[in-house]
Amino acid sequence: MFVANLSHAQITDVLVQNDVMMSTRDGVSLATDVYLPGGNKRRLPAILMRTPYGKKGYISTAKAFASQGYGVVVQDVRGRYGSEGEFYIYINEGKDGYDALEWIASRQWCNGNVGTYGGSYLAATQNALAVYRPPHLKTMFVVVGTSNYAEDGVGRGGAFALLHNMVYTLRLAAQGKEAQKDERVGIALRTAYKDLPDWLSAAPLSNISPLKWAPSYQLWYSDWRKHAVYDDYWKQIGYNFEEHHSRFPNVPIYLVGGWYDIFKRGTLKNFNGLSQRNSLTKLLMGPWTHSTGIRSAGDVDFGPEAILSIEAEALRWMSHP
Repeated sequence: MFVANLSHAQITDVLVQNDVMMSTRDGVSLATDVYLPGGNKRRLPAILMRTPYGKKGYISTAKAFASQGYGVVVQDVRGRYGSEGEFYIYINEGKDGYDALEWIASRQWCNGNVGTYGGSYLAATQNALAVYRPPHLKTMFVVVGTSNYAEDGVGRGGAFALLHNMVYTLRLAAQGKEAQKDERVGIALRTAYKDLPDWLSAAPLSNISPLKWAPSYQLWYSDWRKHAVYDDYWKQIGYNFEEHHSRFPNVPIYLVGGWYDIFKRGTLKNFNGLSQRNSLTKLLMGPWTHSTGIRSAGDVDFGPEAILSIEAEALRWMSHP
């Protein structure tokens, strides 16, 4: 069972281990924060979150889960923030995620039951590791996740989503290691992000763009432009899950999406593909954009019934016998 074995009354505080370096199968170390409920003397079920956005941004969520009796692990993905290696968007998340999940299961404080949580890119990290079927994966809570990045993010029906792609690439690059190591590079990339309309007019981005100062980001952005059709590049694990649904394990999976979300198609596609082979798959769709649980989308107010705490719903799911 995945139910936490501590009552809330037993938890006096949350203990945090920052920047534990976890080694992957190829020797790259990933920066990892571990949150454990204080006063605990039993082995715990664990919840894993893997992010490219900086693990420090998930402190409140991690503490909320840990306060309910779970060990919580938040990890910077390869090449981002405190983690070693080079960041190539999505492609390394399957094997790295498998290694992280099995590493958690081997910790002395863990009872061997590990679930996953998160939205958007964090949803992709969950789906990617699931394809590799880690033996200690017990459940997943996947929020606004893609099923095929060629259709849900980079493009739609063969049309390149220029605004989304340029915003996302420049944003990530401005937070990347090249920008961290050289302030001039950081200024150039942040300025380009601020001057986005000018760079949209100058598209496609080439070696004369600010991305030349962040070559690892220029590489995968250029690869997106090179693969203008749905080919094997877009069928890789990390970019694509609908081609790999048959490889997912039969564990309880909760999918959350929004009717106005960029990944609506992907959420529905994942549910359709996974539910046909796994009766433990659940879907929740709300009147939300990429921000779930809120009452409005654009100028439309859907009322208080649209408000939902995604964290609370995840805890309800995780604690189900």
